[in-house]
Amino acid sequence: MKLAEAKANVFKKYDNPESSDEESLLTKSDDKVDSSGVHNLIRSQTEISRMMIDQQKLVSLPRRELQIFDGKVQDYRAFIAAFEHNIEQLTDNNQDRLYYLQQFTSGRPRELVRSCMGKDPKRGYEQARRELEEEYGDDFRILSSYRKEIEMMQPIKGENSAAMKDYLTFCVVFGNAINESEILRKMDQTESIMKLVSKLPYRLRERWRLQAYRIKGKSHKLAGFHDYVEFVREQVKIATDSIYGDISMESSKDCSKFRQNRKSFKGFSTIYRSRNQDPRTKEGVWNILNACIVAITTC
Repeated sequence: MKLAEAKANVFKKYDNPESSDEESLLTKSDDKVDSSGVHNLIRSQTEISRMMIDQQKLVSLPRRELQIFDGKVQDYRAFIAAFEHNIEQLTDNNQDRLYYLQQFTSGRPRELVRSCMGKDPKRGYEQARRELEEEYGDDFRILSSYRKEIEMMQPIKGENSAAMKDYLTFCVVFGNAINESEILRKMDQTESIMKLVSKLPYRLRERWRLQAYRIKGKSHKLAGFHDYVEFVREQVKIATDSIYGDISMESSKDCSKFRQNRKSFKGFSTIYRSRNQDPRTKEGVWNILNACIVAITTC
């Protein structure tokens, strides 16, 4: 029976060739449409699976902690960036945003936010953000706060590696604040650099002076804040080198030895003076020279 139907279909194909060709083209077209739909479905399923995996990864991460902003100008930019990422992007409800903004502020910033609570949620949230920006987001006020902190900074003495690390951290934070502001980036930071240089040990001031001179001679422009941060970073690496970094003990021994020799030299001069050797005579000069030679050779 199936053989007979197959033969009939073959004869029908040859009897109506044009009809057969049209049906074949339509069938191929339908196959292409079906194939394209299958590929799109597979891509959609793959995308959904990838999104589910990403969501599972986010859920497995530790809980994100948002630091409370207490009005320190240097912390404002970092706080706002964290608030927008952790709160603002996760809800479209301005009332919730406003309450969270109040929750994660304290002191004067919180009072500014609270003053906007009774208004329309959208207007209230926008005004609260605007009040904080005007009060703590001014670039020149941020720069001024860093400079005041530099003035209060204690000068670094000797081979104090811990103090140099803290100093480098401050320079990096200050440099990042400058880079985040287009206004501060365009400003000449020579004054700020000079204030920072005054806190370094004298030998490092000399090194920076030489480094700044070489930069100016090579690039025909003043050394920038980035150059200074890299200079300090290099000096910290030198001071904390695992082999040659700590020379403070040797330096203290050398100073102690020098002080002892200086006392010895004073002792020699006292001895010769007690013998009534007149430095204006040949014998007196000779005795004093001998004392100096002995003191120097024992260093």
